[in-house]
Amino acid sequence: MAQREKVASGPIVSGEFGGYTRSYPKAIGIVRNDARPCYDELICALKARRMKTILEFDFDRLMDRSFKNQLFAAGFNVRRVMHKFEGDGVSLGAVRKAGYKTVADFFADERNRRNLPDAILFDDDYFAAGGIVALLEAGLRIPEYVGVVPFMNRGNELVAGRKITGIGCDPSSDVDIVAAYVLKALAGKRPQLPRLPLCFFPGESL
Repeated sequence: MAQREKVASGPIVSGEFGGYTRSYPKAIGIVRNDARPCYDELICALKARRMKTILEFDFDRLMDRSFKNQLFAAGFNVRRVMHKFEGDGVSLGAVRKAGYKTVADFFADERNRRNLPDAILFDDDYFAAGGIVALLEAGLRIPEYVGVVPFMNRGNELVAGRKITGIGCDPSSDVDIVAAYVLKALAGKRPQLPRLPLCFFPGESL
């Protein structure tokens, strides 16, 4: 009974991605993502296309740099461009607009247009949604001018008629995994917190 009350008193928090977590004092556990195999597949895809220079767009989320370390170890040259939000409670629409503005401002500089990376990474799907629009409006065709790899929550997204290469998760599968954990805990068992697999979605944007 005590175990059941404990399960009911706080949320199972899913969303630790590459070390990124928030403070959930009432949570009974953080469900983590198993990202390394997915990253390994992406690195193999980048190498297969002889890509060397990576530009990463992100915003401050206390994300650790495990993937960036993998890129460095694999011989890639990585440059990071950050956007900093002011205040709390950022909406998804604001994240999309920030992605658009950050990318548009970066490539408004002629020096950056003359020195294009081989591929651009976006660590957030909504940030990527705005950023990709800015790329296309700047005349940077994908993948003719630059490759693109965003984080995505489903996979198989189409942009300008192309299937986008990405890394991400399958929310419907994640729900089943977390629900199975909760049911076992409610039954009085002590299941181990699962690790949710991230997936590599091959596409035409590299």
